[in-house]
Amino acid sequence: MADIREEDFTRMQAQIIELRTANYDTEVKYQRQNNELEQLREKHSQVEKELEKSNKIIQKSKNRKEYALLLEENEGLQHQLRDHEEDFKLQNKTLLEEVTRIEDENKKLLDDIKNLKSGKEGDSTSTHESELRRLKAENAVLQKSLKSTQALHEAELQKSNGKDNLQTPAVSREPDADGEIPDTLKTGGDAVTTTDNGIQGQQLTLNEILDEFAQQINLTFETFCNDFELQCKRSEGQEGESVDNDESDAKSGDTN
Repeated sequence: MADIREEDFTRMQAQIIELRTANYDTEVKYQRQNNELEQLREKHSQVEKELEKSNKIIQKSKNRKEYALLLEENEGLQHQLRDHEEDFKLQNKTLLEEVTRIEDENKKLLDDIKNLKSGKEGDSTSTHESELRRLKAENAVLQKSLKSTQALHEAELQKSNGKDNLQTPAVSREPDADGEIPDTLKTGGDAVTTTDNGIQGQQLTLNEILDEFAQQINLTFETFCNDFELQCKRSEGQEGESVDNDESDAKSGDTN
């Protein structure tokens, strides 16, 4: 304290006194404001109580009118409810009758589907086998007719060859006095060779045509058989799918 001057000490004392007075004033203000706040809270509670009382009175007057309106609405709704109950009973009865009828029809359809499925399998296999037998028989007949036509054609060719040999003139093959073969023999030999070559060429071309025709018949028969088998398989698959779909629909109908 020896280092502090007297002026500084007095100044500090004055500041402390000012702070104490300011603190006292703030405490007084705080106390006064607390008292005012308590009074305001009491007034607010009283106002709320009065407001509740007035609201109750207003609600009572409104509730009487609303009660009468609600009674009227309730009576109308009860009347509508009774009408709807009667309609619902009738609809429920008709629906039950319809469901029982549909169940009976569904059972009949399932039995019919089973019977048709068992009958169609036998009928389809028998029809397919009979169709294949018929096609094989037709193919055999065509093969026989083709062979017979080939034999007839070969016989006709042989006859034509024999006639040509008979029609050629008999020319002496001995040389003349000069040692040369006669021109008639040369020309006759050339004619014979040309006719033989022409007949052989015709025979080869006809045989080729007949062979090609036979190959075409066999190819068409094989393709037809393959297509027929594919169609049979597809028809069987479609019939099986339709039967399965009918059974699934019937099962879904039973569950519903």
